[in-house]
Amino acid sequence: MSFRATGLLALVTAALAAFVWFGEPGGSGGESSAERLLPDLTPERIDSLSFEAPGRDAVRVMRKGEGWQLVEPLEAPADPLALDRIARSLSELESRGRIEEPGAREIYGLDPPRNRVGWSASGEASELALGRVTPVGGNVYASVATSGEAPPVHMVEATAALAFDVAADDLRDRRLLAFEPGEVTRLRVAARDPGAPGAGFEATLERSDTDGWAIVVPAPLPADVRAIDRLVSDLSLLRAEGFVDAPGDADRRAIEAPAFVAVVETATGAQRLDLAPVPGDAPHLRLARGRDGRFFQLRSALVEHLPSRLFDLRDRELARFDPAAAAAIEVDFADGASLTSEPHSEIVRALAELDAVGVAAEALGPDERAALGLAPARMRVRVLDEGAGELADLRLGRLDGARGVVAQVGGQETIWLVDPAIDKLLPSDASGWSALAEPEAAPQPAEGD
Repeated sequence: MSFRATGLLALVTAALAAFVWFGEPGGSGGESSAERLLPDLTPERIDSLSFEAPGRDAVRVMRKGEGWQLVEPLEAPADPLALDRIARSLSELESRGRIEEPGAREIYGLDPPRNRVGWSASGEASELALGRVTPVGGNVYASVATSGEAPPVHMVEATAALAFDVAADDLRDRRLLAFEPGEVTRLRVAARDPGAPGAGFEATLERSDTDGWAIVVPAPLPADVRAIDRLVSDLSLLRAEGFVDAPGDADRRAIEAPAFVAVVETATGAQRLDLAPVPGDAPHLRLARGRDGRFFQLRSALVEHLPSRLFDLRDRELARFDPAAAAAIEVDFADGASLTSEPHSEIVRALAELDAVGVAAEALGPDERAALGLAPARMRVRVLDEGAGELADLRLGRLDGARGVVAQVGGQETIWLVDPAIDKLLPSDASGWSALAEPEAAPQPAEGD
């Protein structure tokens, strides 16, 4: 192509761009000052929204109480945060230029429009048509429906217009349960292992304003308050990966034998969540039945950490104290030997935050405790402060296979299991404890020094 032909083509392209930017031939030109496109619209006045695009089902949502409800193409709860953002974006949409006497609307992609957004505000309906992207400026052509004369064509920021390019699934409420964690007063949890009949647990927990969480079923037990707060928070944050609007027989059979169940109770009522494997070969997904009995799918990774045993909800702290407060360690052995040791730093740090790894039994008789090395204890370790006040009282028995070392806390009947590493940390006899207090031998000078 010759230089002259290339130059002519560039001039034609520039002329076409100017035609589209400034209006039809003979038009009045465009205004470029930014102003609100819908100055009288506020998010709170919007009662309903609709979204249409070629090749896509029309979507319509309506306000319902404090939230939103999807009404087309199906009825389902809508995402309140997403709809509030869209209502705010619509009310704040700015015109970055206006063509008062536009040419044919198909020039701007407005007949038919690429997207159509409708709304009702205080009972009055209106509509915004969105067209194609402008040749320059990163804008989209738009026009607001008016009665009578043809409406002007505006230019709105392309990224702002993306907020209205939505399908039904984009606006659906993906929460499996809808509650505020701080409002939960009672929680029922159950888990089972389909591959191990009889395995699993059921528990009921209650929260009081003064004492926090406590386990009340299967027995009154101290609860791990932080673990339960995390569980309640995690349940409130679960979001669906997809929706199962027409569950099949296989889905219903699976959810009737759930691997995990949670029932969350607040002052306004209860909501139940059932989780089960997805029928078929989909290990990365879980099937869920959540609020209103609706079926969902969610990613397995979101629920892998949910409690699988009662111990996961129990208070497992065997000792908690400030290591700096430890002044002495008293040790008693089953053979009657005893000693008082300086607070060796590594031992004190380990005992100050000692947690159980399991429960061997809730209570045992003297003979059973004797068989475990707890009556008398193979070793009793007490940590004392400056005033001889007790910071910790731990009684250690024998090693129970790979499960751990059996242990009791002074004043408790529960037989706990402690990480076997504690046997390597705590000397097993008086001579070992005495060696901890001996100063390290100074290095000997080499011969000839």
